[in-house]
Amino acid sequence: MNKVKRFIKGLVLGTICSVTLAILGLNGMKYILYSEYYSIKDNVCINPGLNDNFVPQGIAVSDSEDLILTSGYMSDKSASRIYITNSKNESRYVELYEGDKASTRHFGGIALSGDMVYLSVSSKVFPIELSKILNSSKIDIGEGILVNNRSSFIYADDNDLYVGEFHMEGEYDTKNHIEDGGKVYNAICEVYDLDDLTKPIRVYAMRDKVQGFAVTNRGTVVLSTSYGLNDSVYYIYESSAIKDSETTYLDAPLYYLDEETRAIYGPAMSEDLSYKDGKVYSLTESASNKYLFGKLFFAHHIYSLEVD
Repeated sequence: MNKVKRFIKGLVLGTICSVTLAILGLNGMKYILYSEYYSIKDNVCINPGLNDNFVPQGIAVSDSEDLILTSGYMSDKSASRIYITNSKNESRYVELYEGDKASTRHFGGIALSGDMVYLSVSSKVFPIELSKILNSSKIDIGEGILVNNRSSFIYADDNDLYVGEFHMEGEYDTKNHIEDGGKVYNAICEVYDLDDLTKPIRVYAMRDKVQGFAVTNRGTVVLSTSYGLNDSVYYIYESSAIKDSETTYLDAPLYYLDEETRAIYGPAMSEDLSYKDGKVYSLTESASNKYLFGKLFFAHHIYSLEVD
């Protein structure tokens, strides 16, 4: 009996050691596989809510203060949240309601411009005063404003609001379909003047599986793409790579995000993008309680990538 116990104990310890070594090896390999990504990456702060059933999707970084907002949903079907955090990891959350009913929507994007915050989900944009978020524990998001795409992500600068969609054929199909010669685009990003969210002023036709969109101070467009366990890819389009179609779509000038200037590969499950001072900011859902595996790879930070 003692021999059996020793054998079982040895087997368990051996398995634990093997798994630990495998995880350490894979953590080492990621720096080789994604060397360009890690050469421009910095950790900003802890991504809040990962151990509390929160599944982060959107991110917005303030230009003027140490303030980061993240949006997402709860895997336990409780009220969706906005987390408020900063570089000191001082965090709290606000629960989202629609009237008296808890909203459990998949809030894919959040944007911040001045004293206004914008949420995106279900083909709508929800403008909310920043002060309400900073001074409340729960808020009513209102009825929202309808847009012409699935509103999977959102981005804002001082003047414009960018609202776009995620397309993946067969599972997440969109209604938009644009052809340019032999090339087909099934996803768009609409641009609205912040003073008028009733009609777009520009439209970008773009690739599939876009999770986030940002525009740098130089006018460079950055896309974050991911799905499942596949690599995340950050596509960078300098102004020369943005093609004017010389036509309109939705009664607005149409542009193609055609051939990227640069593509940076990184770990799976990147989400929304924000931008500040030459860096795009993002996060991943992989270390949430819903997916878990990112916890083994230390994917628990909000991070920045130096792209300018």
